[in-house]
Amino acid sequence: MLAKEQLAKTGIDLELDVQESATFLEQIDKLRNPMVAQPVGLRMFDPDQLSRYFVTEGGSSWTGLSDPGEDALFETQSRALDVAERKKIVRELELRLLDITPSVALLWRRGNIAHWPEVKNCFRGNAFNNNKFQDVWLAK
Repeated sequence: MLAKEQLAKTGIDLELDVQESATFLEQIDKLRNPMVAQPVGLRMFDPDQLSRYFVTEGGSSWTGLSDPGEDALFETQSRALDVAERKKIVRELELRLLDITPSVALLWRRGNIAHWPEVKNCFRGNAFNNNKFQDVWLAK
């Protein structure tokens, strides 16, 4: 509702079609909806985790985006061994996606986890690590 109200202020009138998740996911998998509000609320630890949303053959590329240049940048950053070089490629990829992606981020937020400095390798869980903390260790 908030996005609808905010977009109305710019002259965009939306009709909301709230669906149960099985129907909704089937429709977006087949790219049947002209506009979808879908949260990508995952905590990303690595840029490769975003490829599923933006690479042509990505399993969750619900926008139908297909751009060979963007696909190549994802592949190049994924293979980069030098951290500084990979960051440079990822930044180029981010800027390209801002230009070509038919989607808009409505919300960005940062999730933090507090712990003592002696607790090492502790990251907030997500769908990729199944909220497991098997790599956490205590340096004391």
